[in-house]
This record gives sequence, structure tokens and C-alpha cells, in this order.
Amino acid sequence: IYFFAKWVQTDKLLSLVISAGFVFCSVLTRYDGWFMLLFLCGAVPMVSMMRNGKRHAEGDFLLFATLGFFAVGLWFAWNLIIFGDALYFMNSQYSAKAQQDILFDHGQLLTKGNMLYSIQVYITAVASNIGIAVTIIGFIGLLLFSFSRIKLAIKLVVFSLIAPIIFNILSLYLG
Repeated sequence: IYFFAKWVQTDKLLSLVISAGFVFCSVLTRYDGWFMLLFLCGAVPMVSMMRNGKRHAEGDFLLFATLGFFAVGLWFAWNLIIFGDALYFMNSQYSAKAQQDILFDHGQLLTKGNMLYSIQVYITAVASNIGIAVTIIGFIGLLLFSFSRIKLAIKLVVFSLIAPIIFNILSLYLG
């Protein structure tokens, strides 16, 4: 995100490439990295189009997305080569889905299908870790920031920091 922010401020291609490199690493290490890739694949062309027009936005998007989605391709290839199934990470007995299905079968996956409860559980976990006061102040700050007159490009940088939170709430909701 730092290099994405640096690219937003300077429009230097190297910063965008470095950001894509870190997203590449994130995709290979955590599933919320995949969500970050998707978020930034929307944010990069938006920022670029506001600054330089459609043609330039397409180039920036392709440059950024190619590296990120190459990591996704490597992940599929790894699963195909090692396990004989490109989607092994999603369908195997060791997948997060299989683990969550066991909890669901035992009535222990209470957030599945309930968005409000998923949000409540996530916020409770956050408040338990950082404190209620910090959680409330952070939420108020986010609301004030969201409705401020700050440029959309800067808002996209800050919102990209929230992408993992959205991913985790969606994960709770989807089970």
C-alpha cells in the first residue's frame, strides 16, 4: 500500500511496479492478498484515468494486474503440479471450506449467511484486541474521512487499507 500511495502521489511507474510486486507476494501468502489484488485492480485504473485518461489507465492496469494475476496463476499451477488439481486449495479436505463445513455441521458457524452478525463479530474481535475507545475513534475518523473533500485518489489509498477488513467480514458471512 505504501508504494501504491507513492505511485498515487508521484505517478512514477517504478512505484506501481513495486506495489504490484508486493501484491504478488501477498497473493502467494494470504487469501486476503487476493482480495487486495482485486481491490487495487479497480483502484489503479481509476486513479490513472483521473490523471492521464483512458489509454494510460489501460496500460497501468495491465502492468499492475499482470504481475498480481501471475501469482494467482502460479498458485493454480502449484496445486495442479503437486496435487493434480488446480483448485485443491479450495476443494480438499484441508481447505478452509472443508474446515468451516465441519463447524457448520455442528452448529458452530453462527455468522454464515448473517451479514449484520458477521460485522458485529468482527468489530467485537477488533475492539477486544485494540480497545473499545480506539475502535470507536477509528470508526468516527473513517466516517469523517469518507465524507471529506479529500481527492478520490487519496481516499482509494486509505480504503485499500480497509480491503482486508472487508475480506474478513465477507469470509465470516460466506462461511
